[in-house]
Amino acid sequence: MRYLVAASLLAAGLGLSGAARAEPLPLPQADFAMEARFLDAGTLSMRHAGGKLRTEVKVSGKTMTVWADLARKKAIVAVPVPGLSVAAEIDLAEDPRLGPLTGEGTRLGTATVAGETCTLWRVAAKAAPGGTATACITADGITLRIETSSEGKPRTVFEATELKRSPQDPAALTVPPDLSVIKLKGLKDLPLPGLGKP
Repeated sequence: MRYLVAASLLAAGLGLSGAARAEPLPLPQADFAMEARFLDAGTLSMRHAGGKLRTEVKVSGKTMTVWADLARKKAIVAVPVPGLSVAAEIDLAEDPRLGPLTGEGTRLGTATVAGETCTLWRVAAKAAPGGTATACITADGITLRIETSSEGKPRTVFEATELKRSPQDPAALTVPPDLSVIKLKGLKDLPLPGLGKP
């Protein structure tokens, strides 16, 4: 009996008790360019260098541009509005459709996306149905796929189709200085088709 107790204590001390522990989500460590499918009929292009991301999402003939600062955990989201140059600043963790999520998650296993092995993470996401999303993240912190679940059915938000690790131009990842930025609660307030629901 005492051997069983000792083994249980050792397993708990080594994190082998079976209860998943929340860990900080890995963030990108490499410069890269990625192409991906977005929702049912859109596309996504992402560029990263030095903790800064620029993502272009094309849905229904319109393009949304997202500049993300991973250190600040903030994102600037610009949508096409005729005659205006306006964008919204939101928390990066607010919405799983922005790309890399920040915060903590629990490991679920592994998968392969675009020929890359990635770890599956269950993460909290305020805008996701049920408050959770599943992200597949490479060892060097590149998010290749994000899924949410609605009424028990998984929905792929985006999934990488091509990934190239290569230097990126930092200037291309900078928010334009003439862009007026306002604060909104989330993407649901932005007029882009296809983004009304995660």
